[in-house]
Amino acid sequence: MFDQQDKWEYKDVDLDLDEYLARVQSKSTAEKQGILVLPTENWRQTGVTVFMPETFSFVKWVKQNNANSNRVSVVSLEENKIADLRSADFWIPLAYLFSDTSLQIYLNIVASYLYDRMRGVLQGEKRIVDLEVLIEDKKAGRTKRFTYHGSYDGLKEIIKKIDINEFVGK
Repeated sequence: MFDQQDKWEYKDVDLDLDEYLARVQSKSTAEKQGILVLPTENWRQTGVTVFMPETFSFVKWVKQNNANSNRVSVVSLEENKIADLRSADFWIPLAYLFSDTSLQIYLNIVASYLYDRMRGVLQGEKRIVDLEVLIEDKKAGRTKRFTYHGSYDGLKEIIKKIDINEFVGK
């Protein structure tokens, strides 16, 4: 069920992946397929580039559990900094989906990861999920951004209701 706090948005963004990688001082060239996990640039207007707290646990989980065998890789930086948050919320890393990975598949992967992570949570305890996804649309020559902030149950509802044709503008 949607909580009043559940918010999601998708829109076109002006993003050149190679420029972004240069700005965050990536050490290596990124493999341009599947899921590319990126650091968040200028975290909370501090000027610092950081990975979200769930980044490396999420990537490890995807590599161990992803039956779809979507490739997942993490941008390598000169210095890996992880955002230090003092909450039990789930901050899913910024991900860039190349044309061979759909948003719906990715959101289902995230939901499965969260299901596993939430098994030890007390009943009634609310945890907030934050995620941001960039999706490459080669046909249209643009990038779309999907953001979500809200409950795990709200995310599951969005996965059921999202109209992928509307999202990619077909």
